[in-house]
Amino acid sequence: MGLNLTVQKGHDFSTGNVTRAALNAGATPTIAVTGSISGTELADGSVTNAKVSATAAIAASKLAVTENSIIMGDNNGKGSVLAANSDNDAPNGKLLADVGSKFALISTDLSAMGGDVGIQTVASGSSHFLKLNLNTGAVEPIHLNSNVADKTSIIKGSDGLAIKDGGVKPSHLATQSITDSNDNTTNLVGVLGYNTAGTGKAITLTAADQAAGGFVVCSNAGADPSWKAYNKKVTIGKLKANGWRRAVHGIKNPARSADKVPAQVTFALECTIADLGYAVGDIVYDFGTRFSGDGTEGTNATVTDPNLGTNFYADVKFVGFSSNCATFGIMRKNGAVTPADDTVLDGNNGTYESGNLNIDNWNVIAFVSE
Repeated sequence: MGLNLTVQKGHDFSTGNVTRAALNAGATPTIAVTGSISGTELADGSVTNAKVSATAAIAASKLAVTENSIIMGDNNGKGSVLAANSDNDAPNGKLLADVGSKFALISTDLSAMGGDVGIQTVASGSSHFLKLNLNTGAVEPIHLNSNVADKTSIIKGSDGLAIKDGGVKPSHLATQSITDSNDNTTNLVGVLGYNTAGTGKAITLTAADQAAGGFVVCSNAGADPSWKAYNKKVTIGKLKANGWRRAVHGIKNPARSADKVPAQVTFALECTIADLGYAVGDIVYDFGTRFSGDGTEGTNATVTDPNLGTNFYADVKFVGFSSNCATFGIMRKNGAVTPADDTVLDGNNGTYESGNLNIDNWNVIAFVSE
């Protein structure tokens, strides 16, 4: 609605005398204004900045601004809406910056102008974050604080971080291990060496070889060094009259992928119960002809049956023996006497003839090498 003006006369001349006072009153009517002015009654541009009170405190909610936009002054001195747009150099962010004559959105894309540090926008659900992005090669030694190096293993020099001479300890090296199909992890033992390319390499034993023992590191023609069995002890078992025994020797090819015949085998007897002057743990390497076992013993014992004997062998998988002997004889240790003390190195006293050993007191063993 608009404004209503009501004019009320100052004097009613319909009756009475016309006097000077009446004339004065009639010349000054009363005007009453009712109603209000709405927006439709105001002409465009009719409210100037001068007419807006400095204390008007216009609420921000009164301003019509596009969602996720900000208002800033334009080059004509008027307010302008700055809205987000698709040209945001994603994932590189833009910063609103004072460029001297105005505020502007500045790209942080390192590929455009280079530089060391860029800023990227990262979305996580409904939230957004800023992330600093270092350009490749941006960090120089001068940027590093001296405390980044422990000075025990790592030092900071003019060219950057470096390993200190003697700074690498065995405890710093990575653990060598294997994991089976059931996710069981087994740590491996080994040594450090160099391969054919001249670079460092961990030379490790498999879990099975580790358990077996008796390995040394050897060079291989045209190939990397590896572990090889050397004088690996294989226990075949007790002597067996008129029978045979064998045991797996575990010798592999250099690739550890297949069995092979040992390159060297030494068979021996290991005393497990004291016998013929030998103590537990003693080893007899050369059995002599009496090991043919003709059933006799003594100084003049001889092999009377050429068909009796004991053979030892090695094949691609086993070491073993076969024998058709009923008894086995070896020379007695130190003539079957005990030397007076550890300083006695020889003697001619005692009984030196061979004797039949107790087969339950001895193991046949083999020392095998690749």
